[in-house]
Amino acid sequence: MYYKVKISSDPKIIGVNNGVYQVEIKPKTSFEGKIEEKKFDDYFDKPLSYFRSNKYKPIDKKEVKTITFIPLKKAKETDFVSYSPNVNAMLGLFSDNLMTIISEFKLPSLIKIDALIKGFKKKYFFVGLPILDMGIIDFSNSTFSVLKSGEILSLNNKEEYIEKVIINDLYRSSKLMLKENIDFDMFYLQSEGLFFSKNLISKLEKEGITGLEIKSTSLVIKPSN
Repeated sequence: MYYKVKISSDPKIIGVNNGVYQVEIKPKTSFEGKIEEKKFDDYFDKPLSYFRSNKYKPIDKKEVKTITFIPLKKAKETDFVSYSPNVNAMLGLFSDNLMTIISEFKLPSLIKIDALIKGFKKKYFFVGLPILDMGIIDFSNSTFSVLKSGEILSLNNKEEYIEKVIINDLYRSSKLMLKENIDFDMFYLQSEGLFFSKNLISKLEKEGITGLEIKSTSLVIKPSN
């Protein structure tokens, strides 16, 4: 069993009132120089499809050694940290303690760049994941809630999902079923977001990891015949 998770937007937890992010990438101060900044831009300035598999090559640490993020005023130091502007496939900043914990679990190939947050004491990593295509969702065996009425129903196919969930924002996923087995404790599903296994969530809660928000959307793998 998996649950959808996101980096918290609660001002009481993250310290800022924008409800979106705690730190920023600033071109003139986040990189060691223009060459490193260009290497960073060149790597991530690719079609999103490039990051939809484990076939992409991790960014060369020699080319981008460390990124320095600038916190907003009142931003609190959490283990999961939200950032802006958005970068393809990148989830956010994970503290060193958080990375130590998740490394004990089964993970896909990560994009991981050393990071500093100016004025924060914790060591961080800027972390990304390959994106799993929405086509692996078993739509007829998944359930979605209608936003206006709360009615729970299923969708027939990917096209109906794109129309009603993505384009018109009429439904929200309630319980998802995947047609393919995912042998990871953490993965990112296109158009849905980040999912953690129940075991990983339990471990993070036990260790008091901060900045994580657990959503109600659950996900299971379709039993094999």
